[in-house]
Amino acid sequence: MKKVFAVSVLLASGAAFAQSSVTLYGIADVHVDSRKSPGVSGRTTKVESSGIYESRFGFKGSEDLGGGLKANFQLEQGFALDAGTASTGQAFSRQSWVGLSGAFGDFRAGKTWSAFDDISGATQATKNSVFAPNAGVWLTTSYKDNPNNGLYYASPTFGGFSGVVSYGFGENKTATVGAGSVVSMHLKYNGGPVYAGVAQQNEKATAACTAIKFTRVKGCFDLGAV
Repeated sequence: MKKVFAVSVLLASGAAFAQSSVTLYGIADVHVDSRKSPGVSGRTTKVESSGIYESRFGFKGSEDLGGGLKANFQLEQGFALDAGTASTGQAFSRQSWVGLSGAFGDFRAGKTWSAFDDISGATQATKNSVFAPNAGVWLTTSYKDNPNNGLYYASPTFGGFSGVVSYGFGENKTATVGAGSVVSMHLKYNGGPVYAGVAQQNEKATAACTAIKFTRVKGCFDLGAV
C-alpha cells in the first residue's frame, strides 16, 4: 500500500485576485579579460560574460490574496552574454520557485538560494566579480548555492534579527542508495549601519565521499547528487 502526502502551492492570475504584478528584470555584464596563467605560454585575451555581476534575466510576481497574505513566484535564468548561451542546461538555472508571504514570514518551494548563500552572497567582496580578492580561492570544492527540490522559510524581522532555514531534497533514492540532502540555516542582524550573520550548510551525498571542512561549510560534496 502506497501512501502519498502532498502540499501544493499554486500561483494563478485572473479575476479572482484584485491586485497583481509581474516584473521583468535582468543584468547584462560583459568584460575583456587578459591574463597569463601559470604553466601556460603567452597571454590569453578574450571577451567574457559576468565580470562584476552574473548576467541574468528573470520574471518575478506577486498576487495580493487579502489579509496581508501574498502569493509570489520568481523565475531566473543565467546566460553568457559573450556567446548568447544559457549558463547551464536548465531552463531557469538560478531560481524557480513559488511561495506565500505574510505576517508569518516568507515560505518558498522550488529552486531558490540556500540560507547559507544568503549570508555568503551578501558579504562577498564586490559580489561575484572576477576582480574580488577571493575569486578563485575554492578551486576544487564548492557548496550547493541553490539546490534543487527545495523548501525555504524566512522568519519575520524582530528588532533587526531574523533567520532562515532551507532544505533541498535528494530525489534519487533507490533500494540500495539513500537520497542526498542539503540542510542550511542562518541567523543575521541588520540594523542601521550594522550587518552581521552566521550560517551553516551540511550537504549529504549519496555515495561515499571524504568530509571536507573549511571556514564556513562542512560536509560531503557531490554536486551531482541533488
